[in-house]
Amino acid sequence: MKLHKSIFLLLFLFISRFCFAQKAIEIDENKTTTPLYEVSFNKSSFDFYNQSNYGFILFYKLENDDDFLDCLRLSVENLEKYKTMDLMYYASLVEYVIREDFKIIESRKVENQGKTSYFLLVYEKPLGKKNLKIHHRIYFNNGFGFNFSLRTVTNKFDKLYSDSEEILNSFQLR
Repeated sequence: MKLHKSIFLLLFLFISRFCFAQKAIEIDENKTTTPLYEVSFNKSSFDFYNQSNYGFILFYKLENDDDFLDCLRLSVENLEKYKTMDLMYYASLVEYVIREDFKIIESRKVENQGKTSYFLLVYEKPLGKKNLKIHHRIYFNNGFGFNFSLRTVTNKFDKLYSDSEEILNSFQLR
């Protein structure tokens, strides 16, 4: 009888965990919201892929004649254990790692008119017969590093950047 009660209790705890658990990422038609940030986008333009640690990848719905999956990507890193970390220190570490494999085109801090400042990196590298080009915005808030980037091949960069600029600008820390 004790075994049945123990199994029942474990089953109840397991089921209640899923029934009452809150989502870390809430997605509606036009917005993704987490406890750390929110960002708006037109869902119909993307094949959405959810990622762990509050991040995501939005793959563009395009005819890809170059076999490259153009995307917007957000990754979030928990850096709370590094007490002296701030935006500029975090951005310098990211830039140091990127510098080894990519040619940096632009590197600067952007004061973001009423929103959180970010560090901008634009860089590229050869990818077969084409060049990969990345527009990378780095944010830092309350011990978390946010890397929000547009990744595409150079010949599509200008068009996709103009299509993505509203999404990139909609990113807000909470």
